Amino acid sequence: MAVTLSSKPSCNNSGHNFHMLSSHMLITGLPISVMKNPNQYGFKESFKACCGTGDPYNFEMFPVCGTPSASACPSPSQYINWDGVHLTEAMYKVHIDMFLNARPLTLASVTCWT
Repeated sequence: MAVTLSSKPSCNNSGHNFHMLSSHMLITGLPISVMKNPNQYGFKESFKACCGTGDPYNFEMFPVCGTPSASACPSPSQYINWDGVHLTEAMYKVHIDMFLNARPLTLASVTCWT
């Protein structure tokens, strides 16, 4: 039997819930919504690093955060980015809250055409 574009997969198992959130979504998808609306999540800076040196983003490869010539901001909880590579604890908290409270997808929403 040939499968055509108009063929629909069986939706007999549409009641089963699957939590389909990949690590790629964790790394890219969730933070994007925060970066687009930082104030909604209590952040004042989307791209500027809390700890580092250099304008405009307070990020240079050297000196690294923790050295005498790199300084940390007074309120890390208002920043998404810690050092240009890592997120702040506040952003990790938002990130994990989003992950744990994500609405699970049903099998039908992933595999069945409507």
